[in-house]
Amino acid sequence: MKRKQLPILLLILFLGLSVQAQTKKQAGKKQPNKTIVQKKAGTAKSTAQVNETTQTVSTAQTKQIAESQSAGTSEKDVKTVGTSTGEKGVKMSTSAKEEKVETSYKTALGLKFLWGIALTGKHFFKEKHAVEAIFKYRGYTGVGADIGLGVLYEYHNDIKGVEGLKWYAGGGVYAGAFSFKDEISDYMDQYGEGSNFYFGLAGVLGLEYKIGSLPIAISADWQPSFQLKDTYGSSGFSAESGGLGVKYTF
Repeated sequence: MKRKQLPILLLILFLGLSVQAQTKKQAGKKQPNKTIVQKKAGTAKSTAQVNETTQTVSTAQTKQIAESQSAGTSEKDVKTVGTSTGEKGVKMSTSAKEEKVETSYKTALGLKFLWGIALTGKHFFKEKHAVEAIFKYRGYTGVGADIGLGVLYEYHNDIKGVEGLKWYAGGGVYAGAFSFKDEISDYMDQYGEGSNFYFGLAGVLGLEYKIGSLPIAISADWQPSFQLKDTYGSSGFSAESGGLGVKYTF
């Protein structure tokens, strides 16, 4: 019995070894497939990484473009702000100019005192250039009265450090008539034919101050003159003219 079982056991052992060898062989054949799968997985992963990288780059480029557009908008905004600032600067300059206008004027009417009394009218035809007309009356006790009219061109300029204060200088012409009392006129007529009319050239040098936003200007000036024809044919230099003035400006 034992002899019959021995071949059977050997056959079973052989079959077992054969099955085991066949299993290993099949396992060896399936291994490359796993490697291929792994390779495919690796390739897919690499492709995914490339796509992710590409997407990241695209996102970065999109972000960069957006930032560039934003920067362009910012530059536009800066330009807008600059324009606004410029407009503000223009407004400030205009305000400063308006403030400067408040300390000057276009036309003024007033009075002048010292050597007699005079009505004055001044008009600026340019920023620093004006014409002033002066109608003067001066009485001389026991002698008579003098009436005259002068027209002067005056150049004005600011004095730095004092807002509203200007110096002015210029010149022009004047004419007038002296009215003597009767007894003096009769006495002078005995010695020759004369005339009460006179005319000449005049200069002016003075200071004027416009009081802030008030429509008032005060002045002090000197108006020397040279009479080309004085009363009764005499002529010469005279320094007694000018005075202290106050004017209403508008």
